[in-house]
Amino acid sequence: MKVRFFKQICFLFLVVWSISLYPEEIQPFIESYSWESKGDWEKATYPLLSKSDLKNDYFANLRLGYINLLLYKGKEAIQFYQKASILEPTSIESKLGLMKAYQMQEQRDLVKQTCQTILKLDPKNYTARSSLAYSYFLDKSYGLSESTYLQIVKDYPADSEMLIGLALSQLYQGKKKEAKYTYEKAIIIVPYDGRLQFIEQNLKK
Repeated sequence: MKVRFFKQICFLFLVVWSISLYPEEIQPFIESYSWESKGDWEKATYPLLSKSDLKNDYFANLRLGYINLLLYKGKEAIQFYQKASILEPTSIESKLGLMKAYQMQEQRDLVKQTCQTILKLDPKNYTARSSLAYSYFLDKSYGLSESTYLQIVKDYPADSEMLIGLALSQLYQGKKKEAKYTYEKAIIIVPYDGRLQFIEQNLKK
């Protein structure tokens, strides 16, 4: 108990010392990280929310978006990521966060829209391309998901998730020859994946 108490005192001392060491504008971030280290994400938002210049602070809005994602507060995360994206229009990280927040809210049209925005800035962005392909797949737009997965697989030939997505997109279009070819690539990498068993069963029909 004494050792644990001593460690807590040392930790609190370090936090106080860190806060006093850095300029005033950095202190809310230090406090936020302190609450994060304790696993209290809700309280990690408080120092940043109280910043007087929050509306003009890209990093604070970005972090608040991230924290709210971890708290499964999709609506709040969207608001902060949108603000961050406005403050830094060419930033990809804020738009990737916004995309994830839209996914959490199951707003697929906005997910696709955000993916397209990211791809205009970074045409090879893996996260945006894979999310776009999956969104098309969920919408049963299998032709679009196939073409998107196919482009990713050209860059990542051994990506099992993209191969499976491609094979399923082909299968649901009745393209059994193409689906079999993709399936044979994927099964080398993840032979026990249940989705591949599903594809195999349907290829035999």
